[in-house]
Order: sequence, then C-alpha cells, then structure tokens
Amino acid sequence: MFALGVGALSVGALSAGVLSAGGCAGGRSAGPATATATGEPTSGSAAEPSGEDLVALSLVADTAVAIPGHPLILAARFDIDPGWHLYWENPGESGLATEASFTAPPGFAVGPVRYPGPMRFVSPGPVESYGYAGSVLLSAPAHVPATLEGGTASFAVEAFWLACRESCVRGSGKAELSLPVAALGSAPAPAHQALMDAHEARLPRPWPAGGRSAWEASGEGAVLVLGLPASLAGGADLTFFPSTADQLAVTGQEPAATASGPEVRVRYRAAPAQVRGVLGAGEVFYRIELPGPAAEQAGN
Repeated sequence: MFALGVGALSVGALSAGVLSAGGCAGGRSAGPATATATGEPTSGSAAEPSGEDLVALSLVADTAVAIPGHPLILAARFDIDPGWHLYWENPGESGLATEASFTAPPGFAVGPVRYPGPMRFVSPGPVESYGYAGSVLLSAPAHVPATLEGGTASFAVEAFWLACRESCVRGSGKAELSLPVAALGSAPAPAHQALMDAHEARLPRPWPAGGRSAWEASGEGAVLVLGLPASLAGGADLTFFPSTADQLAVTGQEPAATASGPEVRVRYRAAPAQVRGVLGAGEVFYRIELPGPAAEQAGN
C-alpha cells in the first residue's frame, strides 16, 4: 500500500463566522501534550483530556462498493468535542495545521487532499486563527483501477491534529475502511450522500464571473480589493483567508458594502508578487490566485 496527501480539515454545516476562542501553537506528537493559549506547555494531569478523547476519527467513502474504473471519494471524518476546534491548512496567527495521509491498495490513484473553507477564531491579543468546530471532513479523490477484481479493497487514513480551547492538546489517530469490489460496469452505490454533499458545497470553487479584484497603493504596501455581486454573496460579509505563504504578508482586512456588491479590502505589508488564498462569502468559498500589483501593471 502507498500513502498520499497532507491536508487540513473540512467543515460541515458551519458558516465562515468569527468565534472567540483560545489559540495556541504546538508540534506533532504521538502522545498527549497540552499548551496554554499562548503556546506555553502546561504540566500533565490525569484530569486533562487527550487529543484522542476530544476528537473521534473515522474513514468514510461516498460509495458502498468499489467499482473497477470508477472514481470514489475518501473522507476522514473528525467529530470534535463541543467548545474545541481544530485548524485549517493555514492555522493563522496561532495553532498547527491538521494533517492527514490516505493509503490505498496498489493500482489506486489517490489525488491531493481537498480543503473546504474554514471559519475564523479570535483569541485574546487579539490573535486570529482559522479552523473548524463540530463535525468536519477532509477528503481526497481516488480512482479505482479498471483491472480490480473481486474481494475487498482496504483503505486507511492517519491523521494528526491540535485541538484548542483555552489550552491546546495534540492528538493523532488512524482509521480503516474496507469496501467490497463490485463487477465491472456495476451501477453506482452512493453512501453518506448528505454528508458528502455538504462537504462538496464548502470546497473552494473557481473565481466566478462578475467577481472583482483590484490593487491600490498604500505607502510601502498594497491593498487588494476583492468583490462579489450581491447575488453571489448571499448577504454575507466577505472574509479573506490567506494561504500559509501569504499569512505574514497580510496585516489586516475590512469588509465593506458598495453599490456593486460586498467587498473586502486586504492590506499587505509590501506589494506581493502573487496572492493565494480563499475568499469566504457565508458558506460559499472561492479560490484566489492573482498576480501582484507589479505584474498586473506590467500586463496593462
């Protein structure tokens, strides 16, 4: 078997809101460890929950059978205790990105891990981080080889996470799933359809027709203005979630309402060469991949 993918969590039926919560930093650990909201380790105690106590990990698929030559979706499900949260691929100003690695039988082609849009958490400081609460998914597409015959196909996922409230606890886990192999040409057998549909709806989608982007000079830095038609924003304020590479370059953002629809003004410390991230409009998310202002001016 072979392992593919490192990723972050998806969120189920949560909007891209802002929650007040503790945030912290930490590293991967095979055993339980805790930290304060500022990332300082705390002493161990029998009363302290472990990361495995706070998060239940399972592996599901969007099909009840593996059909030769037919794609399927593998998804790690994380059920998080109330009041606790995990982190997106870019944890923000604190925290640790959640990681997952899928394994599949030989001959399967497993694609990259997909990251649905996060929500924003604010802790004292203020410290802003991005992540998930409740029941969340992380997924990867997999293609079943056309030559697969009979028996069962076994899959597994190994995951690492940091669960935070006032303090943070590192956790890890493994989960397995076996699917019977159907005959070539068998009819699809959907499974976990409502769960998968909710997950797919939160995956970042391409920048839409009617979306607006522009750069403005701001001292030594720059301001990226992103806007959507009111019909696509659904009445929600816009929130920009930068990629990990952009995190330190972004110094702040402010949503605004305009006659053309909602906008968000994202401030950069210095004019970037390129911008990557996700724009959230309520429960809908769009991928942002734009050239910096210098490249934009050169193309005009």
